[in-house]
Amino acid sequence: MAILDDVKLSIGGISHTRLDSEIEAAINAACLDLHIGGAESVDNACNADPLVVQAIKNYCRYWFNYQGNGEFWFSSYKALRDSMALCGVYNGGDDDEE
Repeated sequence: MAILDDVKLSIGGISHTRLDSEIEAAINAACLDLHIGGAESVDNACNADPLVVQAIKNYCRYWFNYQGNGEFWFSSYKALRDSMALCGVYNGGDDDEE
């Protein structure tokens, strides 16, 4: 499943395409924020890494204030982003990918 479809499902099961450009903008913003936040190996939204996908979903839930809990999703996203930034797998360090 493409990241766009994953995100649409995670923010309420959106099945139409009317919001696709705004959702794609949120996905791109999440990837950029992950990179700026120190998760340097996150180069694009096509990354199939499950942790990256989850971070993107959490960011998009924040962006769209999913179920009125935007602040919760932002806190969840930031905690995941910060953990990834400290991990060698995502910050260019020497940690094994196992």
